[in-house]
Amino acid sequence: MRRMVALVAILAAAALTAGACAAEEPGTEPGVPATEATRFESCPVGANVALSGEPAGAPMIPAVTLPCFTGGQSVDLARLGRPAVINLWASWCRPCRAELPEFQRFADAAGDELIVLGVVTGDTRSAAAGVAEDTGITFPAVFDVDESLRRGLGRAGLPITIFVDASGGIRHIYQASQLLTRSTLQTLAREHLGVVV
Repeated sequence: MRRMVALVAILAAAALTAGACAAEEPGTEPGVPATEATRFESCPVGANVALSGEPAGAPMIPAVTLPCFTGGQSVDLARLGRPAVINLWASWCRPCRAELPEFQRFADAAGDELIVLGVVTGDTRSAAAGVAEDTGITFPAVFDVDESLRRGLGRAGLPITIFVDASGGIRHIYQASQLLTRSTLQTLAREHLGVVV
């Protein structure tokens, strides 16, 4: 009988421990399991360098620091330290959803040549995590619930794709009715960033 009571106590303690391990990660919405918030890869660690004004012929990306979707260190978009293709998207934007698999193929091909970064814009974590699951995307993303980057760019609507050089200079902004494909992204990265993917 004592063995039975001891076994029940051990099982109850194990259940409580397992429940604590399944708790939500910091930064997730209530009710969103941590596993949903980790579909994306970890965010890039930016270069810790002082930037001096605008690069020749290019305005700087707005000074916006956003939380990584998966948690951890926030990302200063002006200090990525490498060329980057930054895509502003949301779950409620149909063209965004259609483009995301193309961005994933582009990111897979790019490797370390440049950073491909998603900016979940004016959306919820749970909806964005659902889109990541549905479309199979895993490239890193930051979370911009207040749309601070979009507003800083002075643009309306989504999707918006920004081609940024290693110094944080905006070399091109793509916002058109024609959906981006992997091959178009490769062409734009070569033309505006000098990066061959």
